[in-house]
Amino acid sequence: MRLQGLFLNNWVLKLLSLGFAVFLWFFVVGEEKAEVTITMPTEIVNLPKNLVVANDIPDMIYVRVLGPRSVIRDMVLQRLPKIIDLKNATAGKIAVHIDSDTLPIPSGVKVTRYQPSEFDIMLEPVVRKEVPVRPEITGTVANGYKIKKIETTPDRVTVSGTAKELNKIKELRTLPINIDGATEIVKVRSGLNMQNINNNNVSANNNDVTVTIDIKSIKTIKRFQKIPVQIYPLNERISFWPKKVSVTVKGPLKEINDMSDADINIIVETQNLAKGVYMLTPKAIVPEGISVMRVIPQKIKVYKTKK
Repeated sequence: MRLQGLFLNNWVLKLLSLGFAVFLWFFVVGEEKAEVTITMPTEIVNLPKNLVVANDIPDMIYVRVLGPRSVIRDMVLQRLPKIIDLKNATAGKIAVHIDSDTLPIPSGVKVTRYQPSEFDIMLEPVVRKEVPVRPEITGTVANGYKIKKIETTPDRVTVSGTAKELNKIKELRTLPINIDGATEIVKVRSGLNMQNINNNNVSANNNDVTVTIDIKSIKTIKRFQKIPVQIYPLNERISFWPKKVSVTVKGPLKEINDMSDADINIIVETQNLAKGVYMLTPKAIVPEGISVMRVIPQKIKVYKTKK
């Protein structure tokens, strides 16, 4: 009776435990297996600050694994890296040996092969060099404008790397700066184009610089002929000569090209004049932004008669 009671007590819980054990056995033993090649990125850690990697090393380790399909799928998604610890490393050649025991493989998965099995890392002392920064300008300013000056702050940066690589670097360029259609100062924060170096082991102490591009309008000079002279105020007792003058103006190319004779007024002020003959200086009125260089003739002869 006691033996029978032992089996009958909590029979529901015991039945559930037995079912779970059978399910787990089928899951582990009976799950379909897969054999695939996965990639493990190589990752260097604890590289001493005074050293730099001077050669190309494999970016990936190609590993052929065999195991439960669900576990293999998780490995592919996680992309577990192969860690290469360079703590306490010194300058020179370091041989890296790959074996299945050093690869981050979960239990239940077997490594069938891997490539490469070994490679070398060359470590060299870090060298520093100061190089100028050259802005990379693209596009064209608006018609009638020109680039007056380009300033870069800072105009030089310090790069670090191996002596061999730094000897190839004469300057660093910024990322492209587009000034297409610009009519005023362009000031931008631009990164440095490190891709032109073609070496991941070279770095700069500044990641970006400020570029200021001073854009000014092109100035031009133009002479307008036979501009009518007007007197102010109008008075029948006043006559003058010559009736027309030439005017030379200076200003932005676009505004000057758009000007016509009608945009220029030549005024001779004759108020409060007594009877007589006068040589008066005409006043030229032109659009804003335009300056008058000369009016020929410089004097207008004015006659005022009796009432």
